[in-house]
Amino acid sequence: MLEDLSETHTQPKDGQLPLAHECESAVKSLAEFHCGWWEHRKLGNEIGRIFDAAWLDKFLSDLERSIHAFLSYLGDDISADNRRVYERLLLSSRKIWGRLIDPAGLTVTNGDLHWWNFLYPKYPAKDRIRIIDWQLWHIDLGARDLAFLIALGGFAKERHAAELDLLRLYHRTLLVNGVKNYEWNSFWNDYRFSAIRNLNMPVIFWSQGKHDTTWKNAMHRAFQSFDELGCIELLDP
Repeated sequence: MLEDLSETHTQPKDGQLPLAHECESAVKSLAEFHCGWWEHRKLGNEIGRIFDAAWLDKFLSDLERSIHAFLSYLGDDISADNRRVYERLLLSSRKIWGRLIDPAGLTVTNGDLHWWNFLYPKYPAKDRIRIIDWQLWHIDLGARDLAFLIALGGFAKERHAAELDLLRLYHRTLLVNGVKNYEWNSFWNDYRFSAIRNLNMPVIFWSQGKHDTTWKNAMHRAFQSFDELGCIELLDP
């Protein structure tokens, strides 16, 4: 049984971003949650699994196969420039996803975080935000949750204009809550590599048979953030 919060909490309408202070509270609460599991001794033992080299090899093999199938399906419906980005992603895939076999900076993540996975209190002075829908939780970089939420857009109609401010709030909250040895530049690169991983989301959505609108919107958002964040410089030529 779950607690009934319908009288105390709310959510924005479909497609509409939460109010600015709600977005800030959501990102801060996410950082606080991540801090609780940051490099925790139970990660990979009692809690979840830390991926290893064997997992990485299989994942990258599956990734290459699924992306090639996706590009084959698209044919001429994807630009030459975007096709080259996918090709460079595959060349750099071990660098992008290989970060997951390093336990430094790992935590428990939601795995499918968007703006409607938060319940926003009607009276913030009396209650707090709740994070829901943990079906896909796993051990990953905290920046991965953020990249799904902000860089990919969290299923809002518009990407968040205050992206950098929200990222700085998240990072600042980590430090205030005791996370050490995680400078801004390290976090920034983790976030950008996580944004690159968003390019696999339309591939996943397509392979799951989701409506064309779903994976096309995801691809548009993923490439938009890829360009705005200068992610191309992180890929091998």
